[in-house]
Amino acid sequence: MPSPMCSEEEFLELWATYKSTAKVAKALNCTVRAVASRRRDIEKRLNVPLDATATSAKHYKHLQPVEHNARRLMDVTDGVVLVFSDAHFWPGVRTTAFRALLAFMFGLVIRFDDAA
Repeated sequence: MPSPMCSEEEFLELWATYKSTAKVAKALNCTVRAVASRRRDIEKRLNVPLDATATSAKHYKHLQPVEHNARRLMDVTDGVVLVFSDAHFWPGVRTTAFRALLAFMFGLVIRFDDAA
């Protein structure tokens, strides 16, 4: 990998000034692709979006880091939480994993009914 044309601090200063891959590339005398790649690397590593002001930037919004929370925190003082994922259901097909899930769910319902 070639060495960067400027330090990360200098890149961030240039980005704050221009907010454009084309303008930063011109200032550094390098390709737009190199600037875009470095921008994405810095965004991922620092977990900070480097927003652009160019009107064409909206076309690349899907490349921006996504804000989401993969974890759902909850307090359960009494009860059971059944969590499953990646269920690839097909009409009329009951896989072994799906049958096990149904059996487990049915067992929970019976136990709750018996407790009442």
